[in-house]
Amino acid sequence: MSFTNFVSVDGNLVRDAEIRYSSSGTAFSSFSIAHNRKVKEKDEVSYFDVTVIGKHAEMITERLRKGTTVLVVGHLRQQRWEGDHGGKRSKVDILANQVMFSGSAPKETDAAGDIPDEDIPF
Repeated sequence: MSFTNFVSVDGNLVRDAEIRYSSSGTAFSSFSIAHNRKVKEKDEVSYFDVTVIGKHAEMITERLRKGTTVLVVGHLRQQRWEGDHGGKRSKVDILANQVMFSGSAPKETDAAGDIPDEDIPF
């Protein structure tokens, strides 16, 4: 019997993507997305943690910034570990095979948070 574990979610990055490397040099990029949907005329937001492994992780970490809209395709993965004070902990995240930019990236701002003058339409 074959089982299916496939997920496709779009949303906006909650924070900039972060990268780290394993002792063998493999890149791991992690970020969270917020997915919005309407439920009985109310907005409902769900947050998903995403991990990307390998060269793709390095490339997207350079480009993914808070607010960027992305489409993530991959599968669900459960991680389990012992907590600091005993007790078992677990977390489910999306291990992405593909991350596609499905919208525009947020505007770049200067250190003060202002939009550059050339982007002001008047």
